[in-house]
Amino acid sequence: GEGGPGGNGRLGALILAPNATLCEQVKRVADSLIGDDGEPLLETRALTPDTSMPSPVTSASGQRTSSNRGLPDVVVATPARAAEDVLEFTKGGWRRGNFAPAATHVRHVVFDEADQLLSGGYLRPVRGAFDVLYREEKLAALGLTVPMGESLEGESEWAGDAARPKDGGARAWSADHDDINAVAKRKGKSRMGK
Repeated sequence: GEGGPGGNGRLGALILAPNATLCEQVKRVADSLIGDDGEPLLETRALTPDTSMPSPVTSASGQRTSSNRGLPDVVVATPARAAEDVLEFTKGGWRRGNFAPAATHVRHVVFDEADQLLSGGYLRPVRGAFDVLYREEKLAALGLTVPMGESLEGESEWAGDAARPKDGGARAWSADHDDINAVAKRKGKSRMGK
């Protein structure tokens, strides 16, 4: 890949694992992938209690940008860390088309121990992560995403934000999906299927 140390840091994969120990194990395996020159092929970050996401790149004015510079190629995290630290679920900007820089660059999601991640206490943060990624994909397809720190033609576009549960429940997902279709219709874009 192009994103190794000193590369452009294209976050392309989000790997979800049930605990920090497995996150570190997956990172070690990814780090073992080296090129002919002996350099790692990927820059990998495992989000454990001792680590965090790299700070987003900022513009000259100090505003966060949607640039992928500074992001690792692969992030390995528990579902809760992915939803909060990588995708910024509870900040809620994603409902208005403002996505965390990492959310716009995730192209692959991998489940390590999928049977555990899709049951029990992991289900809610997994759902939160996929709510963000689903919405980013749909809004990007309609050309309705906006740079970090800006908003779509007035905050009223997403009028239901205050009433939505922040936990990513089914009611919130349905309201978000309806918002995408309503905004697309007003903007004259083709409607995304329900």
